[in-house]
Formats: sequence, C-alpha cells, structure tokens
Amino acid sequence: MRSARAGGRAGLRPGRFRCVRRKWRPEAGRRRRAPAGPPAFGDERREVVKLLFTAALLAAPLCAQNRSVIMGAVRDGSGFAVAGAAVTVANEANGVRRNTRTDDQGNYHVSTLPAGQYKVTIRQAGFRTVTRPGLHVGTLETAQVDFDLQVGAVQESITVEAPSAILNSEDAAARVTFGVEPFERLPLETRGLHGVLDFAPGVLATPATGGEAGQFSASGQRPNRNSFLVDGLSANNALTGSGLAGQFPGSALPAMTAIGSLHALATVREVREVRVQTSTFAPEFGRLPGAQVALETRSGSNETHGEAFADFGHEALAANNWFANAAGLPRAKSRIQDLGASLGGPLRANRTFYFASFEALRIRQPYTLRVPLAGEPRQDDVLRAFPSSPVANFSQPAAVTTGSVRIDHALGSRGAGFFRYKDTASDNENGFPQANHAAFHTRTVTLGVTTALSPNLTNDTRVNISRATARSRWLSPLDLSAVVPGPPETTLRAIWIEGIGQLIAGAGDRSRQAQWNLATTFAATRGRHQLRAGIDYQRLAPSRPQAFLAATSYWPSLGDYLQRTRSSQTTFQAPAGSSLAEAISLFAQDTWAATARLNVTYGVRWEFTPAPAYRTVEASLLPPVSNVSFPGIVSGDASPIWKSSYTQFAPRVGLAAKLDSAGAFILRVGAGLFFDTGFVSANELLNGAPFNRWRTFLGGGDVSIASSPIDYGYAPNLALPRTQQWNVTLERTLGDGSAISAGYVGASGARLLRREGYALSGGTEPRSVLVTNAGSSRFHSLQAQYRRRVSRSVGAWVSYTWGHSIDNGSWDSALFLVDEARGFARDRGSSAFDARHSLNAALSWDLPGVLKGFSVSTIARARTAFPLDPVSSENAFGLAFDNVARPDLVPGVPVWLDDPGVPGGRRLNRAAFRVRDDGRQGTLGRHALRGFALSQVDTAVQRTFAVRGGMLRVRAEALNLANRAQFADPVRFLNHAFFGEPAAMLNLMFGRGRPNAGLAPLLQTGGPRTLQLSLQFRF
Repeated sequence: MRSARAGGRAGLRPGRFRCVRRKWRPEAGRRRRAPAGPPAFGDERREVVKLLFTAALLAAPLCAQNRSVIMGAVRDGSGFAVAGAAVTVANEANGVRRNTRTDDQGNYHVSTLPAGQYKVTIRQAGFRTVTRPGLHVGTLETAQVDFDLQVGAVQESITVEAPSAILNSEDAAARVTFGVEPFERLPLETRGLHGVLDFAPGVLATPATGGEAGQFSASGQRPNRNSFLVDGLSANNALTGSGLAGQFPGSALPAMTAIGSLHALATVREVREVRVQTSTFAPEFGRLPGAQVALETRSGSNETHGEAFADFGHEALAANNWFANAAGLPRAKSRIQDLGASLGGPLRANRTFYFASFEALRIRQPYTLRVPLAGEPRQDDVLRAFPSSPVANFSQPAAVTTGSVRIDHALGSRGAGFFRYKDTASDNENGFPQANHAAFHTRTVTLGVTTALSPNLTNDTRVNISRATARSRWLSPLDLSAVVPGPPETTLRAIWIEGIGQLIAGAGDRSRQAQWNLATTFAATRGRHQLRAGIDYQRLAPSRPQAFLAATSYWPSLGDYLQRTRSSQTTFQAPAGSSLAEAISLFAQDTWAATARLNVTYGVRWEFTPAPAYRTVEASLLPPVSNVSFPGIVSGDASPIWKSSYTQFAPRVGLAAKLDSAGAFILRVGAGLFFDTGFVSANELLNGAPFNRWRTFLGGGDVSIASSPIDYGYAPNLALPRTQQWNVTLERTLGDGSAISAGYVGASGARLLRREGYALSGGTEPRSVLVTNAGSSRFHSLQAQYRRRVSRSVGAWVSYTWGHSIDNGSWDSALFLVDEARGFARDRGSSAFDARHSLNAALSWDLPGVLKGFSVSTIARARTAFPLDPVSSENAFGLAFDNVARPDLVPGVPVWLDDPGVPGGRRLNRAAFRVRDDGRQGTLGRHALRGFALSQVDTAVQRTFAVRGGMLRVRAEALNLANRAQFADPVRFLNHAFFGEPAAMLNLMFGRGRPNAGLAPLLQTGGPRTLQLSLQFRF
C-alpha cells in the first residue's frame, strides 16, 4: 500500500498500512443493507442534496436533458469546406439558442437538444447568411442539414426550406416517434399512452389478468421487460398492490395508477413526444431487452398557451355487453368523467418558462361475466356470497388525480435547464365477488443538467427521486373463520373452491418503493465521429412497513367443500422488511460517418448488479402465532442470491447506409447483446422464504400438526438473463411526407428466469421452489410499416408484423413442476403471447368543401389468436404448479365443436381431452391450441371552431364502432363448469383495472361499443 502522508487522516502515523476487508456478520457489525423502510418523502432532503451536489460538480449551469442532434457540413460554391463559420441553432418556440462554429473540415455538431422546431443560421464573412427555419427534430433523432454558401455580403440573407421527412440514417435501431398529433386526431382519448404503443412494429398488446402486468410484448420479449423513461430517467418503479402480500416488481414495470394506467408517468396533455425503440438500439439505451418507451414532457414557450378540456361517457351512449344482453340484463353503469387544464408560458422572455398541468379522471367500470355457481343450493354464507344469477352485472368506481409543474431556464448560449414535479393519487374498488379497495400515491422530482463545455463537448446530467406507496383493504364483511382455520392473530382469510372461485376477507397490505436515479452523459465530436459515454446509477428500496399474517383454504371441488373433505390450508406470515437493489451501467459508443452514405454506430454497455441487500427481523422478534410452529430461519444474514459479476459487457453494432444519393433509400443492419437488470428475482426476497414463512396442512386436520414448509431459494450461480437481438431493415421515402419500411427482426434469450418447483414423490404440491436460469426463448419476425404525415388533408399509419415467439416459460410468476420421470419437462412451445399476424392501421382525413373544419379518423386493429394451454385445474392463490397437468389428447375426437348456443359459436370438446390418473403429464403439448382472434375499428369525428383568442374543438369518439362481439379465450381448466367456452368479453381478458392485472376494461380493446364526447378549448 502507498505510504500515508503526514497530515493525512487524523490518528494515522506516516508509514505503510494493510487494509483488511471483512465479511459482515449479524453479531459483528453492519453490512450494506436497506433501511427498515424508506424515509418519508419530505425527509429525503439529505439524499436530494447529495445527488444535486454531485450533479452540480459534474455540470455547472442548469440545463435540460435531451438527446436530439442537429449536424451537417458547410461548403462554398466550389464544394470546399468553410471552416470557422458561425452556426446558430435557435428553438423557434422559446428562442433559446446554441452557438458553435464549423471545424477545419467544415462540419458542425450541436447535441443534447430538446425535441422541437428549430431555425439554423450560418454566417461567415464574404458569404451570404443562410437560414433554414422549421426544422423539426424529434426525441433521440439526428437531423443532418448541409449548407452551400454563396459569395456575397454577410448582411444578405437566404432562406431555404427544411426537409419534409427525416429517416433514421444514424443507427440500426427499430423505432418510431409519435408527437402530439396522433392524440389530437385519432380515437385515443380513452386509452391514453397505451393507445400508441400498438403502432410500433413488433409490439403486441398482451393479457394482463394473470399477475403479469406488463400489458405488451415487444419483439418476442416478456411483457415485463420494457423500459420506460420520462425526460431521460427511469420510470420503472411500480408497485402492484395485489391486496395480498405486497409484490415488488423492482424496475420491471412502469409506475402505474390504481386502474393500471400510465398517468403517474405523464398524461396525454403533458407529453410532447413519445419514442418507442423495439430492437437493437445503441449502447446508450437498453437496461432491459424489451421496448424502450421514452416520453418527453412539454415545456413552456415565449407565448402563453393554455387549454381546458372535458371528456364525458355514459352507459346511455353505449351498447350493452353481449352476456348481459343474452341474460336479459340492463346495461351496467359505465361512466367516464375526465376534466383537466394546462397552462404554459414565459416567466421571463427567452430565459425562463413554465408549464403546469392538472387532470381528474373518474370512472364507473362495468363488469359482466358468467357465474359458474348459478342454480346450485346456497347452504351457507360462503356460497350465498356468490351471485345467484347466471351472469354477474355490476360496476365499481375508480379515480385518478394527477398534476405536474415544469420549469425551464436558459443561461446564455451554453445552457438551459428544467425542473419537474409530478404528483399522482389514485384509488379503485376491484374484485369479484368481494371487492378490494386499493389506493396508490406516486410522487417524482426530476432535475436535468446539460452544459456545453466547448463547441464540441457537452455534458448531460439528470437526477430523479420518486416514491410510490400502495395500501389495500378488502371490503367484504364476510367472516371466513369457520371455514378457514387459522391463528387468532390472522389478519386475512381466503377461500378457494376449484371451478367456482375465491373469497377474501380481512385487512389488506401496505407497501412502499423509493427510487433514486442518477445519469450523466458526455458527448463529443471529433471529425467524422460522434462520441458518447456515460454512467447510469439506479437504486430501488422496496419495503413492507408492517407484518402480515394470512390463512387460506382450498377445496378441489364444490362437493369437497360441502362435505369438508380433501381440503388443504396454508398459513402465511410476512414480517416487516425491506430490500435494496442497485444497478450501475456504463456505456461508450461512437457514431462514425465512414462515408457520405454510411454511418456506423458501435459500442459497449457494461452492467454491474450487486446482489441485493435486505433487512428483516429475527424469527424470535416476530409476533407469536398461536398453534403454529414456523421454522425459525428468518434473519438478516441470508446468503447473497448471486455473485457480483464484473464481466457483464453488452457489445452492439449497427450501420445505416444510404443506397441513393438523395438519401431516400436506406438500409439498416444491427446486432447486439442485452442484459436484463429488472431485479424481479432480487425483490422476491420480500415475497419468499426466509422472509415469508409458509406452512401447508393437508386433509383439513388440526393446523398445529401434519404441517410442511415450502422451501424457497435460488439456484447456484444465478446470473442476469441475456438476450441477443439482430435486424435487417430497408426503408424508403415516397414523397409527400410518406415512407415505407420492411425488415427482419430476431432475438434469442438465454439464462431467462424460470421458477421451478419440486414435489414429494408422486405428488403435485410444491415442497421446494427455486429461481433458476433455465428459461430460454427465440423470436423471428417480418415487420413492415407505412407512414404518411398529414399532407393534402390525409395522414396514415399502417404497421404489420408476422412473428413467431417460442419459449419454455412466458411469465416470471409462473411455477413449473420439474419431474422428468413423470413427463414434466416438455414445456418448450409457442409463447403465451405468440400471435402470428398483427395489423394496426390509422387514417386521418380533413374533410373538404362544405364540411371544411370537420375531420374523421379511424383506427383498425386485428391479430390472430393467442395460444391456449388446457390443464386439469387452476393455480389457486399461486401456490400450485402452472403446468400440472396437461391432459392426453384423445385420437380421432374433434377438438373443436360448432355450437350456436355458446358465445362465439364454437367450443372446445371436453371429450377430446383425458385427464390422467397416474400423476404423469399428458400428451397434449404446451400451447398446442389457439383461442379467439381480434378485430376492431374505432372512429372519431371532430369539428374545430375558431373563437376569439383561441380554438374550440368538439369531438365524438366511438370504440368498437360496429359493436362486434369480441370474446375472451375459452376457459382452459378442465374441472371448470365453463371449460372450453368464454366466460367474459375480450376486454376483461386484457385487463381488470388494477396495476397487477392491467388497464381498466372500459379503456381496453374488445368491449362493447362505447361513445365518448369531448370538449376542448385552447388559446
């Protein structure tokens, strides 16, 4: 070691010292760990000050975070480079300017610009001044604008037109950009930000009612592998608020409201631009292998602008649910009331700007579904809690209230900055036949710092602090203690009767999650090279502030319940605790203009993900539980679930070649490696042993005996999942602002997380569960797109994907029985979200002549069916295996039967499936069958009126204009009364209206026709 200098740390003498690093022991000291719970948001001032001080050291003046670039070359009339020419890039909305000069080769480069409309001006002595106004640059886009100077006085000026379209000629990323225009023209009012994601090639809306709340898959990746950024920082800090023990999805899901929407990120009125990248993007991005959705929020300008709006929907304007019609029931309450306003303008002209937004959404969500217990005798309070009619038809309330304020400030030509605060509160009632009331609150603070350190070097630093809380309680007054035995201290009881449903009563759960995210990026230009390097640090601290004790009872059939036989009970205890998950990402990349027609982007991303720290209480300090003896293994010194790896390098390369001199025909080729740092398995520490303790009692005996714990652990050498991606795309402009593209996109996943379980010999009840890297996947697709900016009153967007996704497990939450001797190893097949064909099209038309002022827009969606996986019974409370057990397929018996008496006109033939009685897996392959397809058309008509000082817009929007009945996939559980038939409409399959079960059905595709009226005033 280096000798210590005199005057060093107090108490050390000059000399040589040896540093000893010791492993932490509970009795010896502290290890890196999470606090017992995150501090209150108002008490986080010290953390804020530390992060802001770090940001201030990295970049002096406050400036906005942005990634857009304007670059080009300046030549004279003979084609020679003009060195030292003054270049001014001015934002046309707020007047903020950036100045630079051309280098010795006549090139200029202005990076880290906010998306917007720009004017570029070139001045050089002996030449006329040239100005190009109206240059639109989107988020993450690079606009190349070259100039040819003419000899003359600098006082003379020439104005040239900006190009009408910008193609991605910089890298190989598959991406699309949406401005505010789609939200203003297309029927997207009800779905918000979710509505535009379908138009990105390779993106497919997925069912979210099974505990997998990602809601969409991109290029064959799991739905919870998508990354959301708001103003350049991570927004993946969701809580799911399940109503049972809190779930912590880590950084795998975006912050959602109580109805599963993205209002906590930004509302439609707050968004300036949405950028969706789905494959092979640059090393700067890609902490997760799925889509990257980047939202850039609006800022104020030199002119004061504002708007007020009101959206209204009512069941009187909607069609009835198909099942309610069939049962002769009236329409359930179906209401939307969405009010809001925004205001933006200057606090100081050309210097400081503000933008504020507020929105209050209130809905009455209708639910209509079939009831399997109809007609059965009601012998006790439990059975009487289920509806007696064949169809349940009811509504439940929900509310979202959100507001934000953003301040932008410019400091001369070398900096401008922003600060944003966002506050979102939401609550809902959800569940059947009993309801759970859930309340969510998310608050975020974001600060961006960008500095032009020199004409060719900039620094972009950003910091975000967010806190999400969730609490829930069950509203049922039902007393289940008579049928769910448990200790007197039990706070929640639940019952599951196979083929009938579940009932839950008691207290809910509270959970929290805090996020700190700091990122800094340096960008430099050196001749033909655009260099970028940076670091991104993310810290998540989920916690459960209170202990939790629950008891469940399960009966495999109604007869078993009535006779109180063949039951199993589980007692579950979760102490208060917390964990701390961290990730550090470094990247370095270069975009090299190899020739005038070829750009190559290459680089590497390095991920460092230390094993999570965690803290909970000792077993001896847990509240005592009467009559139940839990294993005393709960402690704060469990072994790390993985070894820290320093070799997680993800190289990526992409090239973009202009195939013609005009740059209208472009070839893009790319490949790269992606790691998955979503922390899903890390945060299972709060949901699995040793922090949660389980006892299962079989046969309905005394709960104090015959018990067995479920062992929960992690496989040795657990590592980060990894995915390889590649694509080849051709893109061509067609004139009038239109372009067409077609490409092949592929991906291969390895070391994916897969929960595998083991049972006692011959049994099917889990006795040990391991999180493993045994998952794998493969994806191939053809992706095509046509887009046309509004030109001559017509705009269009068409996206088509043929794809095939294959894996051996599609969800992180699924639990697979592993027993090769009994055939439980044949799980590779089509993914649960595999749809071979998907088409999304949008058309907007400004009507001419006497109808001038009217516009009509339409969205058409269609896809083929998702796979179907029939099994013998449902996974009750997630305590059983998801692949137990598939039946044998009976040879010669038709699988499907036409039946006009069932929804959809056909059903699965129960006689075609035979459940084995020897405990073995059946011959039917995983996902060997298919459910129902989707096709729907939505339409909006609006009229714009010019009023004094502003504009008034009146709009009518219809979802499922033709009122075409869309059914959910058939029930796949062989012991269910409705096996092989749909039990609800498709919108209930896509989402039930809570964060762990997708967007509210009223806002989903696949429901009955709904009509919404909107009024908007803008000035």
